[in-house]
Amino acid sequence: MVKSEIKKSLFKAIQSKKEWEEVNLASLRVEIKDNKEKNFGDFSTNIALILAQKLKESPKKIADKLIKKFPPHPSIKKIEFSKPGFINFYLIDSHYSEILKIIKKEKEKFGLNKTKDENKKILIEYVSSNPTGPLHVGHGRGAAFGSVLSNILRASGHKVDEEYYVNDQGRQIDILTLSVFLRCEQLLNNDFPYPKFCYQGEYINSYAEQIIESSKEKGSKGEVFFIPVDKRKRLIEELKKIKKEEDLDVLISFARRNLENKFIKVKEFVLEQIVHSIKLDLSKMGVNQNLWFTETKLYKSQNKKPSLIDEVKDILERAKLTYEEGGALWFKSSQFKDDKDRVIEKENGQTTYFASDIAYHAHKYGRGYDKIINVWGSDHHGYLPRVKSAMSALGLDPDKLEVIFIQFATLIKENKKISMSTRGGQFITLDELMKEVSPEATRFFFINRKAEQHLSFDLDLAKKQSKDNPLYYIQYAHARICSILKNLELTKRKVNSGLGEKNLNLLNGEKEEELLKILSKFPEVVLKSSDNYEPHLICYYLKDLSSSFHGYYNEEKILVDKEEELQAKILLLQGVKQVIFNGLTLLGVSSPSSM
Repeated sequence: MVKSEIKKSLFKAIQSKKEWEEVNLASLRVEIKDNKEKNFGDFSTNIALILAQKLKESPKKIADKLIKKFPPHPSIKKIEFSKPGFINFYLIDSHYSEILKIIKKEKEKFGLNKTKDENKKILIEYVSSNPTGPLHVGHGRGAAFGSVLSNILRASGHKVDEEYYVNDQGRQIDILTLSVFLRCEQLLNNDFPYPKFCYQGEYINSYAEQIIESSKEKGSKGEVFFIPVDKRKRLIEELKKIKKEEDLDVLISFARRNLENKFIKVKEFVLEQIVHSIKLDLSKMGVNQNLWFTETKLYKSQNKKPSLIDEVKDILERAKLTYEEGGALWFKSSQFKDDKDRVIEKENGQTTYFASDIAYHAHKYGRGYDKIINVWGSDHHGYLPRVKSAMSALGLDPDKLEVIFIQFATLIKENKKISMSTRGGQFITLDELMKEVSPEATRFFFINRKAEQHLSFDLDLAKKQSKDNPLYYIQYAHARICSILKNLELTKRKVNSGLGEKNLNLLNGEKEEELLKILSKFPEVVLKSSDNYEPHLICYYLKDLSSSFHGYYNEEKILVDKEEELQAKILLLQGVKQVIFNGLTLLGVSSPSSM
């Protein structure tokens, strides 16, 4: 809190000097750091060094001018310059202990930074896995990240919508439908061949069994999927020709032409089942997107208006930003910082995934958000320039769109990596992971690393009940404090917050001062986590706070005889308990009172 106030005051001091009016504040990489050595105060800033390079003045002269213009602050005792160009801030002795009064007053609102002038309407789209199967561990990291980031942005005063984009069109959905369709026929006719290029997971068999069972219940065995003999022979002939994945397109075309009604029914059933299972798994992990947008909507025209896809194509064509080549329709994305032009409509008249993405993002812009955030896997890095190029071509601000790239996560069990393949059906579902280590552990461990860092999810560690498991260690700190407060009740000694507040000066031990300093940093950590889109910072903060508390608990007696000292210590513990609760709530994790 004080650090952010110091930065604002320094910037105001710069603006008040006419000779410095050309300084671009946004370009200043000003750092205000905590000092480990008390000789240099509590905080230091490098602003004098930075300005010295820009203004060609000595750091000492600049620091003197800034200190002179710095407004009085109730928590700052003195400000001094130190070589080679640092400004040091010394806080009053009671500054850190005063944080306990603030925590007691604000309770669950402590740490929230709701400033009215910075509120934004934000859309976060995340997970958006193709509905070709159940969510697996690879999707879990993006799900946890998007959900927690949404919580943190709301804590900073923003209005946030969370969206899942359902890709219910395209080739992969057709292959999924074909896979279930062929399994249905195989269940009715054991000799029916099944291509290795189709989806192989057990869930394909399960969906096929459900469809057949549903047909039986309607009173006619296999009615929906019975294929006439002549068409069945032709289908088997086509199946025998399958040599590579691309050959599946012939089967899909055959099914669409000759068995359209059956094919569509399978598609509708499977999509409904998969989307339902996705929502269920996400809900178990505490992820609850309030908006679900299907790709199908992009292709539907309403009220005699063209579809979103046609509308976008029309805008680009009228702007002369498309051309035909090789029978396909190309978008001139190379004119907008993309490395090459992109196909938006194939020679067979089918639109590409990119065309859908253009229309979908244009729709996002049309909903009036101040900021649009996508959470994508790290393998989509090359996709960003083409999407931004399309937004520029449509006359939309490409900077309004931000993409956070999430690195891959691998599962580790007994020190061995677990290999997975979605198409081959060899993967661990998100539901299976949650059953093994709990939904909360799944959520926490997925966000316990910076987004761009590779994550190794250690299953054995996530189940361990020791300080090695960071989630257990944090939750145990909260439970431990609850136990101390309960024991206080058993001794028939009551909590007297007023007496504790009057004796905060008694919290002068090294461990107590350490705890107070960490507590005072919480609002700053939440703000930084929000501004930089870094939820992991809260995980790290809670680990530091819990570690400091456990050290304090192990080294010092809490329930002392002297009432004034006892009440001050209890107030400190209540502050730690509240901040752990607030932090875990932002992470979407519970704070148990016993363990």
